[in-house]
Amino acid sequence: MKHKKIISAALGAALLTACSGGGAESSDAPVLIGSTTAPVQQTAAEEVLDLIEGFRGNTDKESFTLYWEAFIGADGYELTMREQGGDTENKHFISASEKSYTVSGYHPGDSAEFVLRAYKQEGARKEYIAQSPELDLIVMRDSCTLDIKSVCQYSKPALPTGCECTALTTVLKYYGFTVTKNEIADTYLEKTAFKEKKIGGKNGETVLIGADPDVSFPGDPNDENSYGCYSKPIADAANKYLTTQGTNLRAKVQDGEELSYWYNYVNNGRPVIVWATDSMKKTVVADTWQTKDGKTIEWLHNEHCLVLVGYDTVKKTVAVCDPISRSVIPTVYKASLFEKRYNEQGRRAVLIE
Repeated sequence: MKHKKIISAALGAALLTACSGGGAESSDAPVLIGSTTAPVQQTAAEEVLDLIEGFRGNTDKESFTLYWEAFIGADGYELTMREQGGDTENKHFISASEKSYTVSGYHPGDSAEFVLRAYKQEGARKEYIAQSPELDLIVMRDSCTLDIKSVCQYSKPALPTGCECTALTTVLKYYGFTVTKNEIADTYLEKTAFKEKKIGGKNGETVLIGADPDVSFPGDPNDENSYGCYSKPIADAANKYLTTQGTNLRAKVQDGEELSYWYNYVNNGRPVIVWATDSMKKTVVADTWQTKDGKTIEWLHNEHCLVLVGYDTVKKTVAVCDPISRSVIPTVYKASLFEKRYNEQGRRAVLIE
């Protein structure tokens, strides 16, 4: 099996601020949950190892849990943990059959960085054969809001129906990319124009043929009379862009999760693209059309794409970057109302990690 390589050095991530819980202060340390940026340049003192894939983690209010993909040929794993501000490293030795590990006994706001190494046992000596990227995690807090600026879909040149492309652009800019919302819409988004088709002969019915919004964008985000799309076309657009940028970051569709599931990702520096409604208006079926293969689409009116960037479990609110807002500051909604609209729109989400 051919493995990717990693240099034995720390890797970068996104900034996290304005988070609280258990007396924790705001942190300007890199925070990761999932994948990482590209490795740093190798120096003469650095060792190149194979890469342990899928190293990621989450937290609750008292523990860290790490996950990874099994590395073929390993006799075991060594998990190195350094607590924030600590001078010593704690090492945990894990069986080769395990693909997760939990470290307990912590408090909200505690943070630590982790590195996982796979080894082969050579007598009394351990020979390292693979390593993960460095992963920084923070124990789950009562509240957190990321330091992120919202992009407005109406800033010139406007995207009248481009909330999805704008939400994606907000997240990409958070990770340091310079792409624009219009570049996403015009270059990377899969779009399908509407057509009229007459069925039943000369005097038959004329039907509207358009895209399945789970596959591509129906119409064009530059057109105020178009509609919108769901998670897969946005994840596809993100990945088309990311593959041109020399980064390991990738977008994935993760529909169906409860809203609170995403709080842990926000807590650990990962904004989440989600679907709810425009200004939290009620979801209603507005228009229908058919796809070219005969599927009937019932469009959910007031559909809107936003970026979840904060939560407060005490005040019971969420903060979102809203593409229709002309302010760069996140908008705050009652969590119960936002969750209701999120559920109505099918619990759709895209995560970049």
